[in-house]
Amino acid sequence: MTKSGVINALHVLLLPHGPIDWVARLTIWCSITSVLFLSVKSVLGLDVELRIDLAVMFLTSAPLFLCAMIFARHWDKSQKDLAKIADTDALTGLMNRRALFEAIEASDEGALLIIDIDHFKLVNDRYGHAVGDAVLVAIADHLQRNLRSGDLLGRIGGEEFGVYLFGADSMQVDLLGERICKGFVLYNDDVPSPIKITMSIGTAYSAMSPDITELYRRADGALYQAKHSGRARLNFWQPPNASRA
Repeated sequence: MTKSGVINALHVLLLPHGPIDWVARLTIWCSITSVLFLSVKSVLGLDVELRIDLAVMFLTSAPLFLCAMIFARHWDKSQKDLAKIADTDALTGLMNRRALFEAIEASDEGALLIIDIDHFKLVNDRYGHAVGDAVLVAIADHLQRNLRSGDLLGRIGGEEFGVYLFGADSMQVDLLGERICKGFVLYNDDVPSPIKITMSIGTAYSAMSPDITELYRRADGALYQAKHSGRARLNFWQPPNASRA
């Protein structure tokens, strides 16, 4: 067994999830302590009364059990913290690409919106990456304020964000797209004038896509069309020779 496997086994043993688990763990711990104590007593040839045996066993096992519990709790928290870091975009605090796509795969049918900031490279080139980061954070806040409760939001990478709307029809997607695409004006102390931010969106429905990879490919293709149709607009992916109702 690897070091990680041993630690995970200790974690399961020392972190009960209910009263029955607590009794079981305490029984196991006391049994182990008893065997160890009696073994040491036999090796050393000690001859003491039973009540002294029990007192020593209690005084020995209680601190050890407490230390083990504290260790297990800290390990549990550190594992959860690491998992959160692994799933979170460091700049915006949103889900990263991997976490977003996993959440979509485990979700009911909906629409994926791929959102790209228009002319973001010009912002970085003109004002620097610090201002570019401020724009990304402002976009994350803008998207969160416009989404419905329960919808998924993540940063896919660079200036690209992903939104997953559960059970949304084309009208609902259009309304949200209109609010998002027109963007907002960003005021920043590091730039001489306000920055006008707009966004382009490509969207596709999960019901028409076999998996998350194809769903993303279709939404990204629709985004490409939106970019080349004038930007600051939403475009739906459609199968060949089909029209949107």
